[in-house]
Amino acid sequence: ETLVAAADRFVVDRPTADGLGKSIIAGYPWFADWGRDTMISIPGICLATGRSEVAREILGTFAGFVDGGMIPNRFPGLGRPPEYNTADAALLFIEALGRTWVASAAADPSCGGEFLRSLLPTVDAILDAHLAGTRHGIRIDPADDLLDQGEEGMQLTWMDARIDGEVVTPRAGKTVELNGLLHSAWRWRCRFAEAFDEDGRSFAESADRVRASFDRFWMPDHGHLADVVDGPHGLDGSLRPNQLLATGCAHPPVVGDRAARVLETCDRLLRISTGLRTLDPADPRYQPRYEGDQAARDAAYHMGTSWPWLLGPFVRTHLRVHRDPDALNEILSGIVDESSRRVLGGIAEVHSGDPPHRAGGCLSQAWSVGEILAALRLLIDHRRGVESEAFA
Repeated sequence: ETLVAAADRFVVDRPTADGLGKSIIAGYPWFADWGRDTMISIPGICLATGRSEVAREILGTFAGFVDGGMIPNRFPGLGRPPEYNTADAALLFIEALGRTWVASAAADPSCGGEFLRSLLPTVDAILDAHLAGTRHGIRIDPADDLLDQGEEGMQLTWMDARIDGEVVTPRAGKTVELNGLLHSAWRWRCRFAEAFDEDGRSFAESADRVRASFDRFWMPDHGHLADVVDGPHGLDGSLRPNQLLATGCAHPPVVGDRAARVLETCDRLLRISTGLRTLDPADPRYQPRYEGDQAARDAAYHMGTSWPWLLGPFVRTHLRVHRDPDALNEILSGIVDESSRRVLGGIAEVHSGDPPHRAGGCLSQAWSVGEILAALRLLIDHRRGVESEAFA
């Protein structure tokens, strides 16, 4: 109940050319609304709280800002144009759209279909632009159907910290989470076609090719997926939690034994009580604490610091692998306790990777609250014998 109350505070108005739409503030007290954060937050902030109509309005608002197949990374404000420098927000838009369509159709089948049809041109514009290639080297490589991205000096994934213009976590190439989301996007597009009695075989075939190419990420001797393939220096086998989006998205390309091994490795080496570390503590680059001045904090931001929102894909993967909701009680108890420590009902943006896991960053972050709400809703529904693609 306290998290639902916290969710209310994140939904805001967003000025559009036609008046006012809806968006989600990324975090309090200092963030504005960001495309990536909004899309990740929608299932928890809106759908888990029974507000699918708000989710539809947010998606409609962002659809009006799609340009070159991309969703704005952020809106700087003061009349300045949106910034299009994120490789994942558009794919996350399709993921949020699919989940919102399912939730809307469950409440009102006619509403869900009308909403979906209105945004199908946006979905196709996104996928077509990724096939043709768009800003910052973002393109689907016809050689293996994986999504490539990268431009000098740019940080296009969610690991986006920079210090004096230098990217802290370079991830140019084919990243594991982007391609997990690409696979899910093609599967959703196939589902959308079937909903209108259209031929979705070409979309299914595209998803099949992405899934086959995922063999390139698998590192059998390590029991996890590589973080990046075909980067400037070849393969980056760093153990990071990004791979959980390839096992915990709506339509994962990695399932079965490989998903189980990914889960076990991330659980053993990355998970703490309040989230997942962004880097293996055994890695010499690991930063144990999120503290100090801004440069020190930015250096640790994605190099060991733990993020609560990653518990969302972790919980979805865990439930798929083990089918045991009771085992997740203990996993989620730490973050539920955390929700009352700094701001009543809020959940911090990050925590230090090493004990005592001190909270840092924003006092209350939308995707932290959202992904925990979505995980709790998934567990409640599972115990009731209900499984919805809106959360699973």
